[in-house]
Parts: sequence; C-alpha cells; structure tokens
Amino acid sequence: MSDQMMTSVATKVTSNAKVVAAIGRPYVDRIIVTNVDAAVRYLQTFDALTADVTVGTTAPTMPYAIPATATLVIPIHKVFATGLVYAVTTTSTGNTGATEAWVEVFI
Repeated sequence: MSDQMMTSVATKVTSNAKVVAAIGRPYVDRIIVTNVDAAVRYLQTFDALTADVTVGTTAPTMPYAIPATATLVIPIHKVFATGLVYAVTTTSTGNTGATEAWVEVFI
C-alpha cells in the first residue's frame, strides 16, 4: 500500500487522554510516535470503542515502549475489528499520562 492512498491522523497527546484514531474496522499500516519526555513512555493501543476503554483498567491490545526523547515507527499492518483507541502513559498498562507525545497514525 502506498502512502498516497493512506490517510494520516496526527495528534498531540498529553495526560492520559484517550484518542480515537478511527472507527469501523480500520486497517492501520503504521504508527509513528514521538516521545518528548526524558523517560520511556508507552503507547497503549486498544481494539475498542472509546466508551469501552478505561486507561489503566482496560488491558491494551498491545503496548509499545517509546524510548526517551525519541521517535519510533511501529509497523502495525492490522485491521482493528472495532476501532483504534490509544493513550500514551508512563507504564505499559497504567493510567498516568505522558507529559507530551506526538502520535501519527497511517490508516
């Protein structure tokens, strides 16, 4: 799939805010995350609707460690059956949000 055919959704994430990237069985090609904090942060992804996710309680479909002050390209190549919801936190399953991170999802 070429980049010309994709839609890119970029979001600044602060706190433990849940972000809905897409609903209705989206195919997610990749996610690019920039962590501006001086410590490792985690991108928690959920195959769910926003109302069904409580960050820190709902188990993420997959958490990804984002190194301190780094950008990570995560190849996903997956259809999310319900939708893609994500949050950026200080632990892989917790609810304390990152100070600031940028997330770009290619669908």
